[in-house]
Amino acid sequence: MAIAAILATASSALTADSRRIGAIADNLANLSTEGYRPRDVRTVSQAPVVSSPSAFYGGGVRSVIVEEEGAVDEATQFTRMIQTQSAYSLALQALRVGEALSGQMLSLSA
Repeated sequence: MAIAAILATASSALTADSRRIGAIADNLANLSTEGYRPRDVRTVSQAPVVSSPSAFYGGGVRSVIVEEEGAVDEATQFTRMIQTQSAYSLALQALRVGEALSGQMLSLSA
């Protein structure tokens, strides 16, 4: 069902965005820690699975933690925070739309 795919993809995106915000917080907290290597969480799209013409399972988003070279750059971290906040808001909106569509479908079938 396409609505389930929307919900699963939005949910996995929220999880990835939450992990990225956690990595940013760790990086900023360790800004002056000697030898600390900053981390970033990169997202990788997972291809959808089509097992039959009528069965579609959404791919979603998988997150991968990557260690970076050099010291923590505050500007880079705050830029990532703004980008991740926007991505989180969009994934949350997609989740809300999927939930509303699911509710509409249930009310139509009743």
